[in-house]
Amino acid sequence: MDTSKDIVWLDPMWNNNTFARAVWPEFAAEHNMTTLSDLASLYQAMEGDISGNDQVDAVDLATVVIAFNSPVGGANWNEDADLNQDGIVDIFDLVKVGRNFSAGQDK
Repeated sequence: MDTSKDIVWLDPMWNNNTFARAVWPEFAAEHNMTTLSDLASLYQAMEGDISGNDQVDAVDLATVVIAFNSPVGGANWNEDADLNQDGIVDIFDLVKVGRNFSAGQDK
């Protein structure tokens, strides 16, 4: 990890890629990041955070449940609840919330 010039360059240790990614030093330190795999893990942990409160909680679950089985333009359609962006809020979106339910709540 290179911390020159007020940014942190994460080591390219993700999917055998040979590129690095710059992040703010405070962000890297707060999330204990040194590699791109660390960054990917953080993203994965927050997948399902529809409300944007940095945790996957009952609000996110309720959002998907209310929009469940809704296609684009349907009465209960909610674009934010369509996490895999396939045009319908379905079990795949619900699984994304369920898989990370309670992520971020230890802050």
